[in-house]
Amino acid sequence: MNASGQDAVKIQIQAKVEGNEPILLNIEQPAPEVQLKKLPDGLEIKAKIEVNAAPVKGDDIPPLQKRARIINAAQAKAGIRILPNQVKVGRAGEVLQVAPPPFGGSRISTTGAKSLQVIPAEPEKLDRLRLFDGSVLRGNLIELNENRFLRWANEAAAEPLSFRFSSVDSIELAARKIQEENPPEKSGQNILLTFNNGDRIRGRLSKVDEKTFGMHTSFAGALDAKRENLASVILLPPSHETLYDASEGFSGWTPSNPNAWQAEGGDLFTVVSGSIGRVLPEKDALEIELEANWERSFYFRVQMFSDSQSRGYGSIGYDLSFSNNRMNLQVAKRKKGRLTRETIGSAVINDLFRSKSGHLRIYGNRKTKEFAVWLDGKQAARWKDGDDDFAPMGNSIVFYNQGGSSSLRLKDTTI
Repeated sequence: MNASGQDAVKIQIQAKVEGNEPILLNIEQPAPEVQLKKLPDGLEIKAKIEVNAAPVKGDDIPPLQKRARIINAAQAKAGIRILPNQVKVGRAGEVLQVAPPPFGGSRISTTGAKSLQVIPAEPEKLDRLRLFDGSVLRGNLIELNENRFLRWANEAAAEPLSFRFSSVDSIELAARKIQEENPPEKSGQNILLTFNNGDRIRGRLSKVDEKTFGMHTSFAGALDAKRENLASVILLPPSHETLYDASEGFSGWTPSNPNAWQAEGGDLFTVVSGSIGRVLPEKDALEIELEANWERSFYFRVQMFSDSQSRGYGSIGYDLSFSNNRMNLQVAKRKKGRLTRETIGSAVINDLFRSKSGHLRIYGNRKTKEFAVWLDGKQAARWKDGDDDFAPMGNSIVFYNQGGSSSLRLKDTTI
């Protein structure tokens, strides 16, 4: 029943959602309740609308029988009704524009007309927009258009917000899972594209011609890149698999204490001594790539194939340590019930001492016992463990900051 005592008219509209394009809907009859449904998979769209029950002078159409204008929409996995007290007055026959559904799920409670309220989404499911004036907005990126405007959805705003590109400092995107109607089979060559500006993308090669490279990615579906914008193409082995990348943030990591490490702007960051570890699927070979930035001293350790993600020196595995201009590879193994540590090799890297940052690529293979380190694209060291009897069984990887109060930031970390 609506406020006038009449039965509410319900209309179900079938709408197809494609990317960030708005949906245009045309309701041919008045309706204070509207239900939008995306077919064929049943994913439904929830919309926030308003009702103005005040009579309009000279208007013979009852206010609650007027057209609804949709203000914002969000994807939901269950049916969502648009309640009468959320409808803004509009005339029947008008075309309504629905904002592209932001990522993050349900926003509106359907507990009743009087208690209806906006429910904030979980912070980790929202994008973050930073402006040059210091403002920070959570929400969802809608589009970057050719007029150099960014459109942004925020749950506190009735309409999408627009910002000039020149006012935007950075955009931090929340993790997303791409749902495709016809996902491609996991076939095709694994590749790593490096662009002229330094950006890199991993995916599976889908096509190549004189002008473009086509690839399929796990984060954005099918993408095409102009060949003229590419600096290099690396063919990756079929066994290549991304076990972690920076888009996952802090998920899956276990710090040695609550203050040891934190996720900040997509980076792993710490200002105190401590470790952070995670358990990986069992793999014979691992490659870790990251950009390290520090303030005073670089005392950093990486433990691979460890049997513990938190114990530190009491765990078995290979231990690569950096101390300003020197790095050492050690192995911790148990012999006759005793834990022993042996040094496999060391190297001097003066370039690391003179700077406060470095791009590190670390490779380790527990089957062949081979390890290598690259600094800023150049191989800095390579070692092989000559003990054929030792075989580490652990699957944890651990990062340690041993620089005391010296801050350490790990950017673009990939395993």
